[in-house]
Amino acid sequence: MFVVDRIENEIAVIEWEKGMIQLPLTLLPEGIMEGDLLKIDIIIDKESTKGCRETVEEKANRLWE
Repeated sequence: MFVVDRIENEIAVIEWEKGMIQLPLTLLPEGIMEGDLLKIDIIIDKESTKGCRETVEEKANRLWE
């Protein structure tokens, strides 16, 4: 469970079972307040990952030409 412990200077300090993390408010829902519980779903953007890897591979290949 993630709990907003406090908000300081546009940064939310979030407590969870393994410690604390800080996130900019711009990454969190509008209207978030101290004491709110957060449900966080993280997904992999496979399409963007593939595009970035292809770009890096192309640049690396040009270095070796």
